[in-house]
Amino acid sequence: MRKPFFQARALLRFPVSRPLGKSLVAALVLGIGGAEPRLFIDGVTAATTKPDPVPPTVVITAADGSSVKGIVAVKEGETVTLDIKVYDPRDTQGLYHDFSLQALPANTPPGASLAFNALKGLGRYTWTAAAGDAARYPNTTITFVASNTYLGGTTKQQVTLSLGDLPTPVFSTAIPTQQTAEVGKRLKFPLTVSSPSSKVRIKASRLPPGATLGPTRKTPNTQQWTAVLKWKPKAKHTGHSYTTTFTAIGKNGSTALQSTLGVTFTAATLLIQQARWNADSSQLTVTGKGPKGQSISLGFSPDGTALTNVPISVDGQGLWSHSLQVEAANAPCAVQARTGNQTATLAVDSAPAACVATPVCTDPAQWHPEDNGVPAQCM
Repeated sequence: MRKPFFQARALLRFPVSRPLGKSLVAALVLGIGGAEPRLFIDGVTAATTKPDPVPPTVVITAADGSSVKGIVAVKEGETVTLDIKVYDPRDTQGLYHDFSLQALPANTPPGASLAFNALKGLGRYTWTAAAGDAARYPNTTITFVASNTYLGGTTKQQVTLSLGDLPTPVFSTAIPTQQTAEVGKRLKFPLTVSSPSSKVRIKASRLPPGATLGPTRKTPNTQQWTAVLKWKPKAKHTGHSYTTTFTAIGKNGSTALQSTLGVTFTAATLLIQQARWNADSSQLTVTGKGPKGQSISLGFSPDGTALTNVPISVDGQGLWSHSLQVEAANAPCAVQARTGNQTATLAVDSAPAACVATPVCTDPAQWHPEDNGVPAQCM
């Protein structure tokens, strides 16, 4: 008796990098029971799905093949050559090669050029430093912007061409060098530095008791590095000040580049939360926190000359506030609050350009603080 004949059809799909409409699907028909295998082609509608956008990987190397990160030292008369490879790490079969690469600002420094093969994802940046360029372009930062134009996703990588002294890390000018920490409350104090180095570390010496400094982290696609100090002062620290020296260390190969910043931290229960000047009404309003049941005196900073003779009381919630009239000619740039052995200062928001650090009168004895509804003024 003849054995029954069976067929098994296997459909093999092939990945594609573009929607093709009709794709070819190979089906292998296997004859079971002695039949010969048969191969046939069937046309079906292709269904393609693009992967989710992922920023491409960018690898920059020098002419000698070494990896380039951060700073590249250049000498006048020499040509710097950077090879840039752009690829999608998921694309092991080369199906999605369609990249773009820019070097921004364009033509920076003058004479620089960038050649890029979009299909291969390979580029080369070159620049020859001419005589005198060390003075004109001591440190130039180039931002390479790579994009996958088909799948989406962008990566930025920065390189600084250094003709002069290698740039040291720079602490942000926004970091205050005097910082008050409220007793019983956790202070978070960010320290930010700018550096083109491939690795930066911020360290501290003589931290306030119990304070910690977290790891240094880079903000993506920038040259900003930040570490955060955390401190929760206790009651026994009230009125005490601690000066901490922060050091930012940038690494460029074997060269260490560093800068320092000193910050004084004071533990207090007396704080000025806000000081604001209103030009329309010539009114100064100051609010803050303080020891419950205590009285606050308010004056100019830094000399402490009184702004008011009116006692300012701290309420049961530890809050205080005061508003007073001050003639515009003597509007303070900063104010000082004092109680017991504690002092707090704060710059006045919206203070006039001609604000003062101490009353300006023809005779200092003419200055009269606010009292009994009379504005603070020279009399």
